[in-house]
Amino acid sequence: MEDNSSSVAGAEARPSAGLHLGVSLESVWAQAIENHERYSYTGGQEGDIRFLAMGLCGEAGELANFVKKRWRDGDGHNEAICYEIADVCAYAFMLAHTMGMTPEDLVETIAEKQRVFIAKMQARNPPPDANHE
Repeated sequence: MEDNSSSVAGAEARPSAGLHLGVSLESVWAQAIENHERYSYTGGQEGDIRFLAMGLCGEAGELANFVKKRWRDGDGHNEAICYEIADVCAYAFMLAHTMGMTPEDLVETIAEKQRVFIAKMQARNPPPDANHE
């Protein structure tokens, strides 16, 4: 059986994927904001936007690197990929907050963008007509 995991610093402390710990979007959002205020606040909104956008890009690059290794090596790197997705989300939450968004604003914006994307894809590739043989 192929091992689809990857060693990540601190992985032994991570609960197994799919385990629900009673956290909510709001509590994770609040923790990300607290982390930003304690550890990465630059002293102003514009500096924070630049810092957080660069951090987001850095984490997205780390995610892409593990996906590349997964593709190239055939090793799943599942745990590392999940960790990097979490880092990307944390930076996105901090950046969204800095831009004045609430968790609800972010979720509503994502939902709207998904609706637009689906409509665009359906217009480009309409589903097969059920009445057409």
